[in-house]
Parts: sequence; structure tokens; C-alpha cells
Amino acid sequence: EVHIGRSAIRGFYKNIESTPRATELLALRVAGHEAAFMFAITVGSGEHRIRIEPIDVMVFDGEGKIKAMKAYWSPAHVTQV
Repeated sequence: EVHIGRSAIRGFYKNIESTPRATELLALRVAGHEAAFMFAITVGSGEHRIRIEPIDVMVFDGEGKIKAMKAYWSPAHVTQV
């Protein structure tokens, strides 16, 4: 499902706000005011953990704030750990 707009994106991330999680940066490319990066996020605890490996692309304004963001992933990029 595609999440468009600040409210929708905020709602998506709110689902994991209170869940134990860890992230790892796997690759980063920066060009001017844009960045693309692959990372892994492990969410959950004990036997109930999943790892997601998305690729995000962000555009930043002159103040370094996120102006646009796209995340690319599918169920194929989610594994039980």
C-alpha cells in the first residue's frame, strides 16, 4: 500500500513507535540535495522479530529538511529473524 502525505507516513511509522527496533545502514549515495540509501530495520523482540531491507530516496531543501521521500520494498524484502 502506498502512503502519500505527511499524515499517512506519520501513521505508518507510528505503528512501530513503541516497538523495539534496530537499524543498520547498508549503502548510501549522495548527490547534491538528494540521497539514496539501503538500510535494514529489525522490528520486534524475542521470537517475534522481522527484518525489512528497503531502499529510500530523499530530496532535501536548502535547510537540510526532507522535501520528498520514496521508499521501495515489497514482501520479498521482509524476513523473520
